[in-house]
Amino acid sequence: MEKGKRSVDETPIVPYHEQKSIGTENTFESDTIDINFLHKELVRMTEKIAFELRDTNKLTGCITVKLRYSDFQTETIQATIPYTAADHVLLAKAKELFTKLYKRRQLVRLIGVRFSHLVPGNYQILYLMIQRKRLAFTRR
Repeated sequence: MEKGKRSVDETPIVPYHEQKSIGTENTFESDTIDINFLHKELVRMTEKIAFELRDTNKLTGCITVKLRYSDFQTETIQATIPYTAADHVLLAKAKELFTKLYKRRQLVRLIGVRFSHLVPGNYQILYLMIQRKRLAFTRR
């Protein structure tokens, strides 16, 4: 009876949390200097999180590539990009950043990719907006 008077709500509290970034890292079983393997891994990880972006109807405006060397020194590089979830754009930028970052030619222990500056949306809507702007521009 006392509980009813106080209007106690027994439902669990679930805080709302907006996702700020999405990423993945891979620590290798053995350190590697195989550039082809590193590129393939970069492509695999970028495609994986690009799929997650599209699956959650989000676009990214920033991409970060991370390398950890065998001596445990970690380096990252990031770039802002026009908002997208398109594989071809994200892959090109990830590869460009990797090329700028991998200068030490030392054994690599870990590689990572992260997308941040996330906004709601999808690639199709972005594509249509770009087409409308082009059409409006050509009509001038």
